[in-house]
Amino acid sequence: MVTISEVPQQQDAPTKRPTDPAVAYQMVLDAVLKSTGDDETFAQLKMSLEAMHKSPPFKSVSAQLNRDVDAEAVRRMLFCPTPEDMGTYARLLVGASCLLYTSPSPRDS
Repeated sequence: MVTISEVPQQQDAPTKRPTDPAVAYQMVLDAVLKSTGDDETFAQLKMSLEAMHKSPPFKSVSAQLNRDVDAEAVRRMLFCPTPEDMGTYARLLVGASCLLYTSPSPRDS
């Protein structure tokens, strides 16, 4: 079993939220690397994050929010969210939890 530990905040950590999604994405990768503790787990997480960064799920997000959201906006929400995005997160979490009960489970087959 792999344990992911919390990364203690560094004293010299930036106090401002990055406004560039590429910089924020790199910060997320760096934090994941520090928190995983082993190369195999980091490689798997990095692959998932890279896939999400390269192809954000803008169609799913648009469907849940009932409005068009482009890939760049979803990328920003995932890796460089603004305070205004917090309400969006709540709607997306509710939508994701609803999918658990409405999507057919492989065990139902």
